[in-house]
Amino acid sequence: MTLSNYSFLPWLRQGIANHIKSGDNDQSVKLRAEVQVDLQLNAEKLEGGVQTETIPKKIQLYGPGDIVGIEGRAIIRTDPRNWITNYEPNYLPSIEFYDEDFPWRYTPAMPDGAKHRLRPWLTLVVLKEGEFEDGANIKDRPLAYINVEDAARFPPADLLWAWAHVHVNRSLTANDQEMTSNDMNAVLPRLTNTLRGNPDFAYSRLISPRHLEPNVPYHAFVVPTFESGRLAGLGLDPDAAPYATHSAWAAYPSGTRAEPQSYPIYYRWYFRTGDIGDFEYLVRLLEAKPVNPKVGNRDMDVLFPGANLPPIDDEDLGGVLKLGGALRPPDSPDYDDWDDPIPHPFQTSLAKLVNLADEYTEKNGPGSPHGGWNRAAGSSR
Repeated sequence: MTLSNYSFLPWLRQGIANHIKSGDNDQSVKLRAEVQVDLQLNAEKLEGGVQTETIPKKIQLYGPGDIVGIEGRAIIRTDPRNWITNYEPNYLPSIEFYDEDFPWRYTPAMPDGAKHRLRPWLTLVVLKEGEFEDGANIKDRPLAYINVEDAARFPPADLLWAWAHVHVNRSLTANDQEMTSNDMNAVLPRLTNTLRGNPDFAYSRLISPRHLEPNVPYHAFVVPTFESGRLAGLGLDPDAAPYATHSAWAAYPSGTRAEPQSYPIYYRWYFRTGDIGDFEYLVRLLEAKPVNPKVGNRDMDVLFPGANLPPIDDEDLGGVLKLGGALRPPDSPDYDDWDDPIPHPFQTSLAKLVNLADEYTEKNGPGSPHGGWNRAAGSSR
């Protein structure tokens, strides 16, 4: 039997976007992230030889403001599936993409290297019926959209890094140290080799953090994370965004936000939660039952304990020691109470016997002429 191995990465990005130097919330980046490339020109001189000239150039990369839709074939699965009507309310809805770097591909910022965080450029939002309205069919508007009056329905923008990840159906770590070091440089080469063997071993996932309620209809939407993407999806000027990574549901620092209640939709589906059958429902069916008074306690005969231990032969105890357990019924009496003075001679002698191994270790340690005492095996060494 072979056990399944899974690896999860907090983000992944391929290609030239890995050279972005501007951080998240860098207000100097207005619309698109820039990277510098060096163009090298080689020219043959008339008198012979080659003259080389390097020309530095900053180029802009595609960002959320350039996206007005995603291809449906990029999505491989939603959980739950569309029109499921008995989804477990203690589960988290999610959507999966075939390309393992898709949620971070157009994020116009570099990742936080110390914390391994990078916000995705799109977000999964789950709303109840009544928390949104479908937008009107406006001519020349690139995407369908919804109107949400209360921006608090959206997850906190600064925590979106936590609700996206790469899922790999293989282990990418060679040892326990790599598993605890969070070193992306150690696992990325193995990820590359894994995908060369089979590209289907990895995919990306967005998760909604919303806590669902039983027996409630919900609509799930994939919407832009950043304001430039929101404006582009509504057919408005993405240059109007305060800066490239300004959240799509955050107020402007100054000026007026165009159609602040409108959010374009990249993808949507419908589902309904059930009210029976999930783990939480089964737990709530549990009822407390009376417990037998003998649970959690035991009478132990110590009239003849052996091992040269003195017996408990008091007339009141009759050679019986009341032994309490770690688990006992609520509000049960303390079964370990002794009527005799504490400590009883039996207790003192038993403690000395139990501590005998420690005494040997202390008196005959590794530096003593008698060697040490192996507590586990009970023999000298």
